[in-house]
Amino acid sequence: MKITRADQSESTSGMEQLSAHLEIKFDEIENLTFQKAIEKHDAMLVDLVRKQTHFIRERMSSEIPESQTLNGKGRKFDAQLAIEMLEKMQIDFYPDGTPHEIFVDGPLFTPERLAAVGKEFESNPELKKKFDEMMDKKKEEWRAREADRKLVG
Repeated sequence: MKITRADQSESTSGMEQLSAHLEIKFDEIENLTFQKAIEKHDAMLVDLVRKQTHFIRERMSSEIPESQTLNGKGRKFDAQLAIEMLEKMQIDFYPDGTPHEIFVDGPLFTPERLAAVGKEFESNPELKKKFDEMMDKKKEEWRAREADRKLVG
């Protein structure tokens, strides 16, 4: 797996074999319907995807520089933690000034928790102001990066 970071630094990790198996026991064959075979196949695929997801998360986590990590110290994911997390990230913007979508993954980021954080920003003007100021700073950082880019051609 090759990881290319926003600063163009790279790291490569070795190959790892992942596998899953589909087992049909001899005594199951007589009653094996097409539907049961599909269910077994689907279970095998789910197992393989689970292994791939674990592998990718593990490798990506091990490659994140310490300066870009955030220890929530057991806190629940809330608006303040979201701001702290976003402050550590490089955020890119579209030409119209809207930020690129940010995708998060992990047990803290359930749809319910993300919705609660959104409501927390809406209901707390102080947090909303802090968030807006942080995003303005990120937009200026993006503009500086774009101005420094060397165009090819």
